[in-house]
Amino acid sequence: MSYILEALKQSEHARQQGKAPDLNSLPPLLAPPRQSARRPPAYLLLALGLSLAGAGLGWWRPWQTAEIVVLAAQAPRSEAPSPPSAPAAPPKAAAPVEPAATPVALARPPTRAPQAPLIRLDPQPAAPGPAQPLVSAPPAVQPEPTLPAPSGRVLGFHELPDELRQSLPTLAVSGFSYADEPQLRMAVINGRILHQRDQVAPGVVVERIASDGVVLNYRGFRFRPR
Repeated sequence: MSYILEALKQSEHARQQGKAPDLNSLPPLLAPPRQSARRPPAYLLLALGLSLAGAGLGWWRPWQTAEIVVLAAQAPRSEAPSPPSAPAAPPKAAAPVEPAATPVALARPPTRAPQAPLIRLDPQPAAPGPAQPLVSAPPAVQPEPTLPAPSGRVLGFHELPDELRQSLPTLAVSGFSYADEPQLRMAVINGRILHQRDQVAPGVVVERIASDGVVLNYRGFRFRPR
C-alpha cells in the first residue's frame, strides 16, 4: 500500500514537471512534494494509482515465476535404469538313473495244485406255471327251423307245421258266444273269458270269434284249436 501511495505522489510530482513517470526510474520520495495551488480530485488519483499498479504487475508477472517453480518441483524424477538381470542359468541335465540290478531268482519246478473234483450239475426242471383255466366253449346256437310262409286260409290244428305245433302252449277251448256286435263276442279258453284281439298266451292272439268257432293267430298262421 505504501508503494502505491509513493507512486501516486511521484506521478503528481512528474505531472507538475511535465514528464511521464517511469516505474524503473522512480526515485525514493525524500522530500514531500510541492503543494500545488489546486489539487485534483481524490478519485482521479486513485484511478491513476490503480492503473499504474496494474501496469507494474503486468510487466513484472510475479505469478509466472511461481508457476515455473511449481512445475519444476512437480517434474518426475527420471529413474535410473536398473542393471539388466543376469540370465537364468540353464537347468542341469539330470543324471540318468541306472536301474537297480534285480536279483536272479533260482528257477524252481512249478508245483501243481491239487485239482478239485468235478461236480456235475444237472439242470433243474422248470417250475410248472399256473394252470390255465379251462374255458368252456359256448353252446352252439341251433338255427331256427325254416317255416313255410303262412297261407291266407284258416288251417286246422293238425295242418300246422310240426315245429310250430310243438312250440304252442296248451290251448283248451271250453266254449264261445257269437253276436252281431264284435265287442259282445267272447270265448272261454284255458278257463279265461276272452274277447277278440285278446292274448291267450305269449304270441297267441284271439283273431276272430265266428259263428262256427274260434280262430287264433300264432306267428302269422291262422288256425282253429282242437
